[in-house]
Amino acid sequence: MISKKLQILRFLCRFIKQVKRILRFNNDALATNPVEKLKHLHSKEVKKGYGITESYGRLALMLSHEVSKTPCWGYSYINQVINETMRPSEILIRAIEKMYAKYTQSEIEVFELVSILAPAGLIPPETLVTTPPKKCLLEFCGVLFIPSNPNHKFCSTQCRKINHIQNNN
Repeated sequence: MISKKLQILRFLCRFIKQVKRILRFNNDALATNPVEKLKHLHSKEVKKGYGITESYGRLALMLSHEVSKTPCWGYSYINQVINETMRPSEILIRAIEKMYAKYTQSEIEVFELVSILAPAGLIPPETLVTTPPKKCLLEFCGVLFIPSNPNHKFCSTQCRKINHIQNNN
């Protein structure tokens, strides 16, 4: 019983460390100013290897697409807003809010502690599983399993063999 509580405590400690790492990486996550949010979105584009002009242009295009604005905003407008020489329009603020919400939501994943049935020693304690489960393709089995390969269709070799026998008869 104590070891189970210790495992849960260790998992929670690692989870908290991971959340802190995400928040440190995403230090603008609590930004409320639209210009600060825009700067954060721009930093994401710069990290992808684009230069300032190209990243402003891409950001302008993405923001325009976010609110279906035609004609699209230009890189110079985004540059002026980021450098705070021009105030953002209400439509741009709405686009920034929508895009910022998408970016920050996708950065922080929610994890939960679940029990997994596995052969002894196959999965080490405190393993983080990020692959979604699949349902076994054998009609009468239907077990949910974590595939080790995206092409896996059956939960076990026995189910695969039974399916092969059924299809060949």
